[in-house]
Amino acid sequence: MRPTPSTTSARFDHAWTTIVRCARCQLLHEQLRDFMGYDEWPDEYLNRGHEFTKLHGKDPPDDLAALAFETSESAQRLLLPK
Repeated sequence: MRPTPSTTSARFDHAWTTIVRCARCQLLHEQLRDFMGYDEWPDEYLNRGHEFTKLHGKDPPDDLAALAFETSESAQRLLLPK
């Protein structure tokens, strides 16, 4: 099975941006959204430079931490409907 990339388009400051992520990065981004504050959003390119523990004062949950070690293929399986 070949991983399907995720494509996201967003409009910010009157300009459209399109971001393409692999399945693993898309899952990470979706999980990080749950931990961000009301006025925060994970960097679209996942390169913000924050460490989860320093930003949130606790270690990431096991399922989120495990995503960092998933391959694109195994992450793709996690995205498939159950």
